[in-house]
Amino acid sequence: MSSAKTKVILQSENAECGNACLAMIANKYGIDVSLPQLRKLNPTSIDAGVSIRQISETAQMLGLDTSAVKYDTNQPEELDLPCILHWGATILLCLIRCQKTKLQYSTPDLENAPTLVTNFRRWQQALRWS
Repeated sequence: MSSAKTKVILQSENAECGNACLAMIANKYGIDVSLPQLRKLNPTSIDAGVSIRQISETAQMLGLDTSAVKYDTNQPEELDLPCILHWGATILLCLIRCQKTKLQYSTPDLENAPTLVTNFRRWQQALRWS
């Protein structure tokens, strides 16, 4: 894992949280890619963002290794960080840090926010980056 700090990239369009999360992780690993560049690779519409599959394929084009995994929600600390988490049916978040009682994540529309681990247990799947 890179020791560089994860730079928050905020989405400017309604359904581009996936592209913004990918930009955050790519930048963390020294890959200079902007949100406008990712918009060209992964166009979104007003009511539909990008799929986990599209994010994974684009990440691989950028030189990142990816794997989509289901994980044990009782052990969020087992995830490789940073990673993209799928929350509910429509929201993607970038998990940055996992501590014993709280997690730090970035939502592309709210910047960094801590949350309790009990809330984290609702996340359903993660996309790991290495």
